Amino acid sequence: MAGCEEPTVPGKLFGVMRAGETNQAQCALELSLNDGQTENHWTSDPALTPGQPHHFAVNIDGGPQVIAYISDGRFCDGGDDRQFGWGRFSPYLRHVNGAPQLRAAPCISGLRLYGRALLTCEAIGLDRSRKPC
Repeated sequence: MAGCEEPTVPGKLFGVMRAGETNQAQCALELSLNDGQTENHWTSDPALTPGQPHHFAVNIDGGPQVIAYISDGRFCDGGDDRQFGWGRFSPYLRHVNGAPQLRAAPCISGLRLYGRALLTCEAIGLDRSRKPC
């Protein structure tokens, strides 16, 4: 298991990798959003291999209140673990502003934050752009 194991605090976006229940060789990313009033959790498909580099996108779209994961250029569609790979978050979640200073685990080699939800094809394109032809 990688990531922080501290509890989520109000106004904090928090992620942790956890071993998948169906396949211990793969890990999933669990994301928690807490605005001080509500806390919401989402887990990706178990598609991450520990110790290997990965390109992972988390799309949090406040319009339709949907969260979706894209892992290594593939949309996480739920696979054998659930019917859908995306989920809706609580309409009572007021904001996901986060803490004033970003902290990331040492294993994170790069991180990009965007001011809008990316299209799935944009996240896939970003994964493809990092790979040699």
